[in-house]
Amino acid sequence: MIENKQLPPFQPAFLKPRYWGLWLGIGIFKLILALPYPMLVLLGKGLSKLFAKLGFGKRRIRIAKRNLELCFPNYTHEQIEQILAKNIESVGMAIIETPCACGKLYKRELWNNVQFPEGRLFEDQLTTYKVIDLAEKVVFNPSPKYFYLKREGSIGHSKFNEKTYDLYKAINEEYDFIVGKYPELKANMSVAKITWEIVFINMMIQADKHWLDKQLIRESRRFAKDNILSVLKCPYINLTRKVQISLFTYVFDTYQKLYDMYKKMKGIT
Repeated sequence: MIENKQLPPFQPAFLKPRYWGLWLGIGIFKLILALPYPMLVLLGKGLSKLFAKLGFGKRRIRIAKRNLELCFPNYTHEQIEQILAKNIESVGMAIIETPCACGKLYKRELWNNVQFPEGRLFEDQLTTYKVIDLAEKVVFNPSPKYFYLKREGSIGHSKFNEKTYDLYKAINEEYDFIVGKYPELKANMSVAKITWEIVFINMMIQADKHWLDKQLIRESRRFAKDNILSVLKCPYINLTRKVQISLFTYVFDTYQKLYDMYKKMKGIT
């Protein structure tokens, strides 16, 4: 369900001197976003070096260093310092990238009643479909305009943990929202739900064995079995994907062994 939250209306009081610093900051951010991304990277790294020289965040750096020493007692002093240096470097990039929206351009009013949920990961999975539902027109441009950077420590490259379940919840929230509003899309949405749940369960398989949630896997397989005809008839997935879903549905042990073999072939850890 979309949260009914409105942005605060503009007030003349916002033009008073007490807000001038905020307006200046917003203006600087908008100018920064007009720069090419390689320049943003250089600017972010430059900010990080400036913060390091000025000694900003010394207390936090000491805490981070102590945490690393406790978590990785076998690491050398040089290894700890390398991790800290990368962390400090990422601070500047975090500031530069704060106002950025990834891969899409939106009309601002589409977000009046949709907000990223606080404290949950995979926030785009929880919001994008709501914004698309509100849009009168969606235009897809196939030419490459956005360059995706894969980095260690990101959500997509983090180890499976309790917060990863936010993805599973998001998959089901999206399915319930779309099927509830557009029941004629149930067949295709069932295939999408199965596909995404397999992605989630593959993440489990990649992690330690104690993360394998047998009840969740049973429920996913049961849903896949109930909708297997929709899978086989679906024109939007290829034969390989249909075979994958069928193996997952009917012979999970075999599916898991094949996936383990695939991981080894691809060097997935």
